[in-house]
This record gives sequence, C-alpha cells and structure tokens, in this order.
Amino acid sequence: MATRLLLISDTLVPARARRLPDAVWRAIDDADVVIHGGDWVDVADAGELREVTLVPVER
Repeated sequence: MATRLLLISDTLVPARARRLPDAVWRAIDDADVVIHGGDWVDVADAGELREVTLVPVER
C-alpha cells in the first residue's frame, strides 16, 4: 500500500490570501502524511493545519 505524502511550504497566509485554497485542503484530507516546510507569516496560521494533523506543526 502506498503512502500519500503531501509537502507544502511558503503558504504565506494572510500575505497572499486570507486562507489556504480549497484544493490544498482537499490534498491535506487525501494525504496520509502532511509536512509543512515552513515560511509562515504568522505562527497562528499553523493552528488551522494543526487541527487536522496527528503530529503537531511547529515553527
């Protein structure tokens, strides 16, 4: 069985957008593992992603 890995970074919310696009949230929902490579505008933005992950997202 393959593991679906999603790598994202440079999301820069809210500098570029008010929230992550729906397509990104669908990819997160479909992934088995999500890794965010960093570059947050505000650490509070990690909170929404943290809510759907099993491993805490750290700055």
